[in-house]
Amino acid sequence: MVLLRRGAGVVEIEAEPPGDDPAARHAAADAVQDAIDELEVGGDVRSVILACFRRFCALLGARGITAQGALTPRELEGLAVERLHVSREASETLTTLFEEARYSEHPLGEADRHRAIESLAGIRVALGA
Repeated sequence: MVLLRRGAGVVEIEAEPPGDDPAARHAAADAVQDAIDELEVGGDVRSVILACFRRFCALLGARGITAQGALTPRELEGLAVERLHVSREASETLTTLFEEARYSEHPLGEADRHRAIESLAGIRVALGA
């Protein structure tokens, strides 16, 4: 059991099982490809990014990270890099886009769509899919 201390609280996270989990990597690759497909056919950038981040949270939940409400998007990003072995650079870009999609009200445009697709493609490559 790993404990992550945040302020006055402590979030318990199960230790990662030894070795790589192909099922988790495959599920993550599917989530990434779904998001890329939605963005490429013109899906709403904000909605697609938020949905993709939710799917990653579900994948992390399946890997023993169940108290996600207590974690920031950046902490979740770090755990995704650690647990799913995805690209830190691509994950940072996706997290930045998530934060913008989640916490701003301005429209996300074509430049954001391209950044999201590029970031997701980098994550997919890192997943080996």
